[in-house]
Amino acid sequence: MPNPPSVPENLAYHALAELQAMELEALNALWELVPTDRQRQYRDVLLAEVRRQGAAGSDHLEQQVIRLLLERYEAQALVPVGAR
Repeated sequence: MPNPPSVPENLAYHALAELQAMELEALNALWELVPTDRQRQYRDVLLAEVRRQGAAGSDHLEQQVIRLLLERYEAQALVPVGAR
């Protein structure tokens, strides 16, 4: 079984509320610390959920899907895919 990708030392856990309070520039800087293969995995999961919800092609509907995912993440204390 392959080893999971290593996480850069400077990529620390941030609570959802902390992330939501950050400026877009700070979020983008954190995103750049995420290994490329993990970024791809997160994008694939998000795109699959957007398609499953019939929201592909509409920024407004995609944002609703993202908002619902974040609410579910917060309410159920979910762990992002790939971090399990």
